Amino acid sequence: MKALKQQPALWLRRTLLANAGFSTFCAALFLFLADRLAGWTGFSKADLQSIGIQLGIFAALVAWVATRDFSLRWARGLAVLVAPGDTLWVVGSLLLAVGIPAGLVDLTMAGRFAVVLQAVVVADFAFLQFFCWFHLRRAVDPVARADGGAARPQAA
Repeated sequence: MKALKQQPALWLRRTLLANAGFSTFCAALFLFLADRLAGWTGFSKADLQSIGIQLGIFAALVAWVATRDFSLRWARGLAVLVAPGDTLWVVGSLLLAVGIPAGLVDLTMAGRFAVVLQAVVVADFAFLQFFCWFHLRRAVDPVARADGGAARPQAA
């Protein structure tokens, strides 16, 4: 954790790139193995392919954000948007795994396990992204630091 605090921009970049890599891997699985995964998970082939396309787009955007200069405020703003998106993905995945909304998808036990497993991985990415962004913000934004930034002169 000490390394994360000392070099938050580097670790945020690495976390975002890992997120993009995992998303690309899942997108490829869903696109190219949709037939096999459909029977195994309970998702339809069309649903898996649709999710694969959306994950591919998400992965490209996350990789683009990861390659920006985090000393720029707008780049940090884009980076912080990825973590809440991941958090929403996790919540949606967990709801889907327990059958909410009822009847949307009839997942098999293996499908539920796969959904929960990927939710755990994405939750890890979200946590690391929030953590790195928080420390990056403190490193580059004097107002966010505990001391309030530069020492303020005392009134005479």
